[in-house]
Amino acid sequence: MKMLKVIAIIFFINVLLFSQGVIQDKKFDYISYGQMIYWKALRLDEKKVFLYAYLYRTNEILNQFKESKKLKPCADTYKKVIVDPLFEVFSDLDEKKKEELIDWIDIFYRSDLNKEKTFYSALMYAFEKVKSGRESLYDIYKKAYE
Repeated sequence: MKMLKVIAIIFFINVLLFSQGVIQDKKFDYISYGQMIYWKALRLDEKKVFLYAYLYRTNEILNQFKESKKLKPCADTYKKVIVDPLFEVFSDLDEKKKEELIDWIDIFYRSDLNKEKTFYSALMYAFEKVKSGRESLYDIYKKAYE
């Protein structure tokens, strides 16, 4: 009887904790988190190689989409949404801009809010920062609305 009370109390506490949101059953994106950890572990020269390997792998995936009968209809969408913006990032990337891009990716991953975001998100964030340069927010606003 005493054991039944203990089990009932444990059950009640668990129900109470889950209903109050104290223990959250949140889905965690381990792939994106792993990308972030891997990126942080690389040195500068390795990060440069990783950028080109990422570009190459994206192109390989596009080719696999095109060759697959099931995935061929998705190839155009993948190209428009993922590949074209990624190729735009690398189109005129000199050595100085590449290092600046890497710095912005590092800044992106310093925030705890970005731990679960994909490397693609970090890359697009960094590209927008490199593209806007050192302009202030006010300068960007003026350019957009004048």
